[in-house]
Amino acid sequence: MKIQVFVNTQARGITGCFQTTNQSELMLEPGLIPTTSLLDNQSGRFAIRLASLPVGDRARELGGAPSEIGRRPAAFPSLSGL
Repeated sequence: MKIQVFVNTQARGITGCFQTTNQSELMLEPGLIPTTSLLDNQSGRFAIRLASLPVGDRARELGGAPSEIGRRPAAFPSLSGL
């Protein structure tokens, strides 16, 4: 993921760690959140926002529509991994 590479570079700049540092430790030290968690959170918030719109609102049609980074969530994300 290109965004994760950018975040890793930021974490190395903050901490001064080497490139060979484990990614989980690299994210833990400065308190950064992995990009996959951030994107999952944003897609869940998007689905909640769509679900709270009134019936008949044209923005509700966005759920499940394709976008530049993949399909938009049409429903709440699965919580089975928790």
